[in-house]
Amino acid sequence: MALISKIRKNSWLMVIMVALGLGGFILMSGTKNQGFLSSDRTIMAEVADKKIDINEFNNLEQTVYGNSSGDPYARRNALWNYYMEKILLEKEAEAIGIGVGKDELLDLPFGTNLSPVISRNLQDPNTGQVDRNRLLQFKTAIENNTLEASIRPFWAYQEKDIVRERLKEKMINMISKGLYIPTWQAEMIANEQNSKVDFVYARIPFDVVPTDDVALSDADYKDYLKGHASEFVQKEQVRRLEYVIFDVLPSAADSQAILQQMVDLSESFSRTEDDSLFIQNNFGTIDGAYYKKSELASTIADTVFKVLPETVIGPYLELDSYRSVKVLDRKVLPDSVRSRHILIRADMTNQQEVQQAALTLDSLRVLIKSGVQTFEELATQFGQDGTAAKGGDLGYAAPSQMVKPFNDLIFFQAKPDSLYIIGTQFGVHLVEVTGKQFITNEEGVRLGYISQQIIPSEGTERQIEQDAILLATENNTLEDLHKALAGRTDLSFEISGPLPRSGYSIPVLGSGQSVRNIVRWAFGNDPSYGAPEVGDICKDVFAIQQPDKFYTDKFVIAGLKSIQKPGKPNMEAVKNDIEPAVLNKKKAEMIIAQLGSPSSVQDAASKYGVAVDTARGAAFSNGLIPEIGNEPKVVAMAFKLDLNSTSSPIEGSSGVFVIMPVLKPAVPSAPNLQLTRRTTATTLRSQVQGRLVTFLKEKEGVEDMRAKFY
Repeated sequence: MALISKIRKNSWLMVIMVALGLGGFILMSGTKNQGFLSSDRTIMAEVADKKIDINEFNNLEQTVYGNSSGDPYARRNALWNYYMEKILLEKEAEAIGIGVGKDELLDLPFGTNLSPVISRNLQDPNTGQVDRNRLLQFKTAIENNTLEASIRPFWAYQEKDIVRERLKEKMINMISKGLYIPTWQAEMIANEQNSKVDFVYARIPFDVVPTDDVALSDADYKDYLKGHASEFVQKEQVRRLEYVIFDVLPSAADSQAILQQMVDLSESFSRTEDDSLFIQNNFGTIDGAYYKKSELASTIADTVFKVLPETVIGPYLELDSYRSVKVLDRKVLPDSVRSRHILIRADMTNQQEVQQAALTLDSLRVLIKSGVQTFEELATQFGQDGTAAKGGDLGYAAPSQMVKPFNDLIFFQAKPDSLYIIGTQFGVHLVEVTGKQFITNEEGVRLGYISQQIIPSEGTERQIEQDAILLATENNTLEDLHKALAGRTDLSFEISGPLPRSGYSIPVLGSGQSVRNIVRWAFGNDPSYGAPEVGDICKDVFAIQQPDKFYTDKFVIAGLKSIQKPGKPNMEAVKNDIEPAVLNKKKAEMIIAQLGSPSSVQDAASKYGVAVDTARGAAFSNGLIPEIGNEPKVVAMAFKLDLNSTSSPIEGSSGVFVIMPVLKPAVPSAPNLQLTRRTTATTLRSQVQGRLVTFLKEKEGVEDMRAKFY
């Protein structure tokens, strides 16, 4: 019997084989103990009474992601969610008596009802569909026990991910199908959806009151929190940072030095006889394409068509770089090209497939050149796309109508009566150009570029770092730092949002190891510093380097702004978060006091020079005003008021409103309750997927200790 069938029928054998073969680093389903080699010192989390060992976690990260160049913290967070979901779903599945049967375990990875995990991991990038040939290769290798050793750990993880995904799908379906909308609720929802009102309004935006004219007190913040505290409840402790960013920017001297380097390099560029080698050695760009004037940057578009080939233009400034361009060739371009091809499909990431396809096409080329068979005959016999029936004829194509390698070949490189072999995303092609049309006779140029980005020198970087270090050393608290920077206009303070203990990303700073180090410092998880108190600043300066840059582009002095314990917030913890809303509330009070009791909408509008507008068909169910947005208080008041009655000023979300209802159409007496039930149930069911795991986390409990390890 095939190996995969044996494994499916003997789950105990699978567990033993995987445990022995992979060193026990895959999290085993249904296992109470996370491994006899584990100890509390290596436990990174406990989910529903099951412990997750950091060594198992790290090994699985290596299996799944290998040497991936992506953000390691984003990868670990995704893997953490997998672990957590898997444990929670398996425990709940066992409690309610559902599972994944043997037939499903065969069908989900290879059958007609493919798991979303397979659809995601084995998708053909060219078609967007599952690569069935590749999937069949995996199935055959598993059945014959010939699956490559390097792939086995990943496939073992993928199988467990398939089970996790299937259990989740079953639970979501169970919950979704259990949702029911009773008649009374359907009637209420239908009435709310069908209740409409038209009203005229004047909206006085908050910014008519200058912010400098508003003084906020602690009482204002506390008053706002009384009605909005639930919006800022935290399930775990969070901390906010206040920090100063020292951007590392090139100086004028740095720019001048790079310009001189480019001047010297451009002189060598003009003298070289091997343009391709020179451009390659200096990290420039060269393209086989010819570009028309309209396709080039305005900086060089005119000049490159006036100078002789081999002329170098530049250096010139483009964005944040100095560039020089060399005119390699210039010629009249065809407006369209007719071609034909024989396509043999191949996975371009599989070198063996590509080589085999190229060898086959080279043999066909020999047959055509020797006259043994015609292009049309061989295209019909060997072509693997829709043109095979037409002898490979692609007809006339305009520039850029084909994928770039094919386009560049037929428009700029191919000569009549010649056969070329080229690879594209679709496979390997044997190509012949059979016709060219010249109508506009417009010229194109082929260009080669060299460039150097204007970046700060090491000296500039060190000077900025020393400036930051000096400030961090001389000041102990955020208050001290504010005083020290009071006279500097080149620096400003930023305040982060609420950061959890395992956080790894901060707006403006991005994510990565340095940002993670800041969060670890803020929570006292870095033994090098100890636990900071609110108001403290870190004595070390953090260096930030963005993934697309090769130098430190920011230095950061970080301070601990606030600590918010689990539950409802205290005013100090969220003061900065709620300040814009508190400010608007205060402005609304001032506007309302100035408006008094307006006699009409026009009266209110004229006091502030705003327009009078009409909201038509505003629904009670959603509170939206066209062109304005969500204003539930305003819409509710429109339904409450009598027709043609002017309201008192209303504090809305985007300003203060004065309104007058002008039309309230009768609500249909016989709403379509079946449609209402169906659409309401669909909306509710769509929310189940996002809430299921959150509910299970709260029900079973999760102790997250990842911050101890990374």
